[in-house]
Amino acid sequence: MNVIVKVVLSHEVLEKSQFHKFQQEIERLIESGGKIIMLDFSNINFLNNSELMAVVAILKLVRDSASILLISAMNEQVKMLFELTGLQQIFQCLPAEEVPLKSDLAEPLALTVEAPRSTASVSDGMNTSEATIARLTKPTGTARRESWTGMRR
Repeated sequence: MNVIVKVVLSHEVLEKSQFHKFQQEIERLIESGGKIIMLDFSNINFLNNSELMAVVAILKLVRDSASILLISAMNEQVKMLFELTGLQQIFQCLPAEEVPLKSDLAEPLALTVEAPRSTASVSDGMNTSEATIARLTKPTGTARRESWTGMRR
């Protein structure tokens, strides 16, 4: 079973001065059983370079712990930035209409821990959002290794 943790991002938690604390909180969530971390971008209208690098650092942290990172509620401007930089290839972004968890929390870093979910199919009574998470978290049986390679001269 997978525990899904929703993290509502804000520009404040991605700033250099606050990021270390935010990164420690993500580590604590993973250690306490969070297998799927979903970053909610609903409060993010744009990302500057350091904020973008902070999101990439979160991805590395989550992947190194054998957890899964999902991104939800990404607006068109941020989506375009991800497409232009090629980051949409390494992040798992949920379509705008498939936001599986709702939160009424107003805090910049709002955390919602959901009950464990199974990886059943849509025919087992799951809605579309739950089916998307099940598809993204379903083991494939083969290890997948991704790496960045630079051009060499």
